[in-house]
Amino acid sequence: MYNAEYSKAWSKRLLFKIILLLSSFPITIQTFVYLKPRFSNTLPATSALSTGLARLDVVLTPVFHDGNATALNVDLRFEQPGLDAERSFLSMVLTLASIDTAHIEPSGILARDEEGPLELLFEDDDSKPQILTRQIKTRRKTVGEVIVSYTALPRYVDRLTRNGPALDFRAEAGGLLGAGYGFLALPPDSEAMHNVRLSWDLSNSPKGTRAVWTFAEAGQHDIARVMFPSSIQHTYFAVGPLKSLSPTTDPTDNDFGVYWFGKPPFDAIDLASQLKVMFNQMSDFFQDKGDVYRIFLRHNPYRGSNTGTALERSFMFSYDDLDYKKPAPLENRLRVLSHEMVHNWVLLDSEAPITENWYSEGMAEYYCLLLRYRAGTLHRSSFLEEVNARLTSYYTNPLVNLSNLEASKLTWTFSDAQKLPYGRGFAYALKMNGLLAKASNYKVSIDDLVLNLLGKSRTGKRYGVKEYLQFCAQYLGEATARKSYDEMRSGRLVIPGEGSLELAPEVQLHRQDQEGWELGFDEVQSLTGQRVIQGLVSGSRAALSGLRNGDRLVYGINMNDAKARFDEVLSLDVERAGETLVFEYWPRSWDKVESYQFIDPEMDEL
Repeated sequence: MYNAEYSKAWSKRLLFKIILLLSSFPITIQTFVYLKPRFSNTLPATSALSTGLARLDVVLTPVFHDGNATALNVDLRFEQPGLDAERSFLSMVLTLASIDTAHIEPSGILARDEEGPLELLFEDDDSKPQILTRQIKTRRKTVGEVIVSYTALPRYVDRLTRNGPALDFRAEAGGLLGAGYGFLALPPDSEAMHNVRLSWDLSNSPKGTRAVWTFAEAGQHDIARVMFPSSIQHTYFAVGPLKSLSPTTDPTDNDFGVYWFGKPPFDAIDLASQLKVMFNQMSDFFQDKGDVYRIFLRHNPYRGSNTGTALERSFMFSYDDLDYKKPAPLENRLRVLSHEMVHNWVLLDSEAPITENWYSEGMAEYYCLLLRYRAGTLHRSSFLEEVNARLTSYYTNPLVNLSNLEASKLTWTFSDAQKLPYGRGFAYALKMNGLLAKASNYKVSIDDLVLNLLGKSRTGKRYGVKEYLQFCAQYLGEATARKSYDEMRSGRLVIPGEGSLELAPEVQLHRQDQEGWELGFDEVQSLTGQRVIQGLVSGSRAALSGLRNGDRLVYGINMNDAKARFDEVLSLDVERAGETLVFEYWPRSWDKVESYQFIDPEMDEL
């Protein structure tokens, strides 16, 4: 059953994995725009549409030069009768979470209705946080059906581009891939349900060209769905010489696919096969009746490996050049990919602000481990190691005592702020699991809470913080449930109690103070642009390693593993006076902070 509110929440709640600023550089490419519509009414649809709903038809046509996809022609057809002059006619996203998205030349947007060509006006709108949109208006009132045509260019990226969430649309290995935010302009009533029909025109594409959208691969059918048009932007697309682990023809099997271009620095088929098993296991637990899921793999020319961004029924996973030189273990990739996959089921409704992302991120951290452990694909010792790594990342975070609101204001500035909801939400999930279990004589767990909220989302009911607390109050009492939540969001240290971990009672939480995380130099200044180290902290381990202000980092830094793996040493390649030097140091402060770890008496090591 398709639920409008559930999809709407996806459109509003962006699930980001990487943060901070980015650099992008303009590129000039000849564009080809056709006003002649290329709509087809002859192909059958993949699913039934509803009577009485507005219609939106989308045709996507890749443009090729010397065998490489260089742009995407977009044709839209929708009914917008009687739209007043100088009201928003179309809207596109130019910047989202510091990422350059749509690259569409205003002069190349051509539109007409039943009375002829429409003259367009353009107005940029930055009234909403972290998003810049371009509102397109008409000089006269529209009449009947509207047809719009334009060409979208891929975003230009290079080794100096700042890592960030995969919300753009770019060229790679002869193809194009990315999120709908990168090329789709949408009609003004995008928050109303529509009969959406999407098709690809590959008639002039090179032999072997394939195209896929989150909801289906291009074939003998148009792709039809009842959905919010805004949700189309919140999905992924790819076209070109695609390789894949494609869905099987078995009607009892999930419509699960993994897609990529070129040759990744790992066995993509092996990875995809394991992800399919994982997806089926997760679908069973979350009682998912939906049968569509797509994973896309992409290469970053800049430092940005083992990162992911989850959108609706799909996510993008990234790797970079360093992976070819120093391939990461398969488990490292599964760790990120399993987290992203869980996002498909753990989210609060569209009314929840960004300050409540402790739920989506914390629960994704919790279940990406727990479900693999229950399925037997994560050994007991590895499960405990991963749990403790996440606790280390949380307790040693320099911003651990900031409130959710304070941290949210720094999310796009400091990686510590971006990671805080992950660790805090994970520790809070453990704590609430223990409280619910103890209060119910171990008959109720956080599983019941999560499935309760998910059930509400599927039946059109509210599923926000209020409903979260109402469920907890049934077993803990309203005062205890509210107090626990208020303490968590205010920044008070979250310490799980008795019965919080599934390995209890033999495995218990013990205080084990650890040195806090300290990069040792200014993160923002040193990891953007030319990546020149600045603000080196005197006396820090980074300074004592021999690093100097002015050293240029050859590669960016993937700090997530170092923050979680307490003993991990950072190895930085830098350029200084024409030489490439390597410096290693332990990115920890000299002072210890309050920290907790689960100890298993059956294991030799603490």
